[in-house]
Amino acid sequence: MVALSRYTTIVIVARNAAATIARAVRSALAQRPASILVVDDQSSDGTAVCARDAGGDAVSCAVVPQHVGLGHARRFALRHVTSPFLAWLDADDELLEGRIERLVAELSERGCDLMFDAAALHDGATGVLVRNLPVPAFMLEPDGPLRLFERNYLPGLAWPVVRTDLARRVGYDPCLATADDIDFALRALRAGARVGVSAAIGYRQYALANSLSRDLTLQRSCLRQALAKHAYADVHEFLLGHGMARDRVSWTLCSMALFRGEYEQAMAFLDAVLGGNGLEDLDLGFVRGTILLLSADLAGARRALAVARARASKPECLNNLGVALRLGHEESAAQDCFAEALRRFPGYVDAARNLRNPAAAHITTHPLRAHPSRSEYDLGEPRLAPSPAPGAASPPWMPSSACL
Repeated sequence: MVALSRYTTIVIVARNAAATIARAVRSALAQRPASILVVDDQSSDGTAVCARDAGGDAVSCAVVPQHVGLGHARRFALRHVTSPFLAWLDADDELLEGRIERLVAELSERGCDLMFDAAALHDGATGVLVRNLPVPAFMLEPDGPLRLFERNYLPGLAWPVVRTDLARRVGYDPCLATADDIDFALRALRAGARVGVSAAIGYRQYALANSLSRDLTLQRSCLRQALAKHAYADVHEFLLGHGMARDRVSWTLCSMALFRGEYEQAMAFLDAVLGGNGLEDLDLGFVRGTILLLSADLAGARRALAVARARASKPECLNNLGVALRLGHEESAAQDCFAEALRRFPGYVDAARNLRNPAAAHITTHPLRAHPSRSEYDLGEPRLAPSPAPGAASPPWMPSSACL
């Protein structure tokens, strides 16, 4: 019996990855795929040579004619895939033994078009395991992937096994330098793709200081572009039509609006959350206070966040209340909030930056996630401020970029 992996092309998009490409190629070879395609995105360090040295005749290379970004390179890669399935692999990561065979088998058995799984995060400099990145339990439910419209809950969103015909039909946005993965997933869902999620860990991710995923300013900018493709009314109809509860739909639209920097719409969607039924994990008071803060209503934000703090005193609530107090020139009280937020969540970047710099005002736009796979607030510095409304003055704060 022919292994299912023999029907799969493993695609590695690489740019100046000479230091890591051999490891990625060796892990791909061990999967026994139909082929390994290295797409060289105008590297200047001999990436393609290193890939061929590691994989020999099993590796084919294609050079992107012009460096634009990841979405452009992935779109170019699709022209060169001839197998029924494809699997993406980052040039600085590796596949664990048997991953492709397992995911293609599961995809076929379940009648899916895309399959995702869990990952293990390793330090890029030392190779030491940092932590496993499990898939949240709710994402394993049949309707779990619909919550990708709310935010990215999958640790391996960029590395699915995909039916090639679907990948070509949905396509990758050549204008997106990053966030091409969430863009593809959301458009695939809207196009009727059947998405499966496995709890097994099959991918080893290496965190490097210069990884594209660490550029959180760029990530959030591209995410905004990706979400702007989906009209709120269309998403509302789509999610309700697939059986999502109305309160969850309203919160999803609110979350989308926050990522898009559209705070009036975010408040309207939050007001549509009737009683929080099914949203027990969400502090609606924190969200309301945060939207008011982002809208420069300091008095309203202080009141709402103070009530939320009294009820739960979560780190993100403490941080944002501290920002409201700082902007209201109550520095001592603000410092107390930042310090308490850090005690409750060590490594929380927004609070750490605010505590260290009395001129900083980093706002966490979304609730912190308890899920270890996507709790990223200690992985980078938030730097992105949204564009002000026409005619409005630039706000003195910055929303967190570390909550994608």
